Amino acid sequence: MQCPACALECPPDATICPRCNSDLVEPPSYTDPRPLQWAVISSPDRSSAVPRWVLVVVGVVVLALLGTGIGYALGRGGPTTGSGSPPGAPAHTPTGQPASPAQPASPTRPGPQSPAAASPSSGDDAVRQQATAMDQLITSTKATRGKLGDALNNVDQCQDLASAASVLDTVAAERQTEISLLESLAVDALPDGASMRGVLVQALDFSIEADHGYADWARALMNGCVAPAAHDGNWQQADAASQQATDAKRRFLTAWNPVAASNGLPTRVDTDL
Repeated sequence: MQCPACALECPPDATICPRCNSDLVEPPSYTDPRPLQWAVISSPDRSSAVPRWVLVVVGVVVLALLGTGIGYALGRGGPTTGSGSPPGAPAHTPTGQPASPAQPASPTRPGPQSPAAASPSSGDDAVRQQATAMDQLITSTKATRGKLGDALNNVDQCQDLASAASVLDTVAAERQTEISLLESLAVDALPDGASMRGVLVQALDFSIEADHGYADWARALMNGCVAPAAHDGNWQQADAASQQATDAKRRFLTAWNPVAASNGLPTRVDTDL
């Protein structure tokens, strides 16, 4: 007898298929004009019509698929960081914004390092500060020179000679102080600053020499003076030193006035020194 479910040849006296446990029935003995069909009648003690071997095969296949999936996940997942992303994973890209591809680092090309460019404004400030300090000193020398006029006029008129000589000595002392201040000024930012300062020091040195000569002339006239006062040797030495001072002042101003003008400071003439 053949099993109607799995087509297994079963013994003639078998009532249940040994392969699929289906019930076996004899075909009807009467002639039916309709195609012959085998009726499968489930046994009352069977809970399901699905063969047991099918369930076993399905179970094995499911377990195999699960095992394969777990193994693949373990092999691909790797360790994760505290944030849940594997090391090296790209940062989260906001929705709607495509992630930018990583750009390769540019190779470092060896070569000379360029020094940092100096700030133009800092250089201009240094020039302006030094020029302003020089201008203030020039103003001081002008005030000192202003004391000479009255003293020299008094000597020439044979009036108050002792006081005039004292004023001339004071002017010489003030000019010596101005030389000390001048030599302490920073001039490295000024064009030819050191040379220009040296010429002004030279002018003040000649002026001091002239001041001492005029003071000696005034004291020499105290023994007798008739206006206008005679010009003795002291006066002649003082006058020569004064002329040298004027020449040095003019050389200084030739270099100084362009610097003063470019920094918004007043230009000068030799009588301002």
